[in-house]
Amino acid sequence: MMSPRHLVVLLALLVAPPDMAIPADQATKLDAAASAAEAAGSARRSATADDPNAEGRITLPSAPSSVVLADPATRQAYLDSMQRYYAYRSTGYVYRSRVFEWQLVSGRIIFAIVLIVVLAGLIFAAVQFYVSMMMAKVKLRAAEA
Repeated sequence: MMSPRHLVVLLALLVAPPDMAIPADQATKLDAAASAAEAAGSARRSATADDPNAEGRITLPSAPSSVVLADPATRQAYLDSMQRYYAYRSTGYVYRSRVFEWQLVSGRIIFAIVLIVVLAGLIFAAVQFYVSMMMAKVKLRAAEA
């Protein structure tokens, strides 16, 4: 896999006209941008390596500063937004619970239908086998007579 630095240089070479050389000051800027992208990527990888659930974790809103809590109107707006946030989270939890319940019910329905189809197939195979045995028996008696 190519590093971000290589991708930046490759992209610069592809975008630039063939007769145009990259000036030295722009090359150092490209190197700096590639180094910054590489550092950010390695920091992201090390953060997820330390905590494998860091990307999927639900983060709670940070605590408000004293400036936010000092103004009554801002404080009330903050409390209203937090109330809506938790209402949204609880509504999402109820929805996901209902989805899981429906998946359980539909899975059981599908399982019952599969069992019925398999049993019907076994019964039809048994009937066909029985009929063919009776036909063979009739042919055998006819041949003996």
